[in-house]
Amino acid sequence: MISNLSIIITTFNSSGVIFDCLKKINFQGERIFVVDNNSSDNTIEVIEKNFPKINIIKNKNNLGYGRANNIALKKIQTEFALILNPDAFILEKDINKIIELMINETSVAIAAPVLLNKFPAQDDDIKNQKEIVAANKILSHKNFTEVKYIIGAIMFLRVSIFKKIGFFDEKIFLYYEDDEICWRAIKNNYKCAIINDVYGFHIGHGSSGSSLRMTYKRFWHKALSKFYWKEKKIGRLKSILSAIKLAFSFLLQFLFYILLFNKYKAVKNIASFMGTIAYISRLSAFNSKDISRG
Repeated sequence: MISNLSIIITTFNSSGVIFDCLKKINFQGERIFVVDNNSSDNTIEVIEKNFPKINIIKNKNNLGYGRANNIALKKIQTEFALILNPDAFILEKDINKIIELMINETSVAIAAPVLLNKFPAQDDDIKNQKEIVAANKILSHKNFTEVKYIIGAIMFLRVSIFKKIGFFDEKIFLYYEDDEICWRAIKNNYKCAIINDVYGFHIGHGSSGSSLRMTYKRFWHKALSKFYWKEKKIGRLKSILSAIKLAFSFLLQFLFYILLFNKYKAVKNIASFMGTIAYISRLSAFNSKDISRG
């Protein structure tokens, strides 16, 4: 494993996936940080029992994805950091390929593999994901595709660049923080690269649970983050007009799914409506005590 890389994994109620995630990593000489967002399950116990050498940072509150990653990013001394979801993994040989490319391509600030949903890799999944990469393309290079954004499940950062332009936006609790950091890197004349024929795997929804309460919180923040992020790109007025339009759509869909007795979709839409109203009202993702809303 390359010595100038640190791995950062943010967890929240991730006991069902964290063991499989960590056992795939070669620990020899590795710098691994798990930042736990005050899990209420046995995530910490699983890590301490099976991987005692890992650096565990225990947050007193759920700080969300970006803030939690930033805590570790500010501590590491390596040139590169791998931001890894607990329900994602990438093989060591492919980690080495990505780091090698980043060493040679100094303008690349963020890099990632082609992200697959099935393991082992299947032709249909590879084709679908490469089509997504092509739709996101800025420019094709010999060994990589320069893209507009990279999904945060497996994301390699050149730390020296983000020490200058800032790490993840700490006004975001959850969602769109990967879009925002990519946008900011490109705005500062750096590249975001997906490496050709290098694959990573993301199961999806391996943390945080699926209760209606958690569903409400996720979609509340997804809506708030979406318009906060859109405002940074296109300005407050255009973003508010877009938010107003979507707010009516969310409300109508909520009423529709109430009539169908579909609890999940009703909660999803009322949460999206309330998160959109929170954005229009200039409500932030965190309250005065730095506890996430929603």
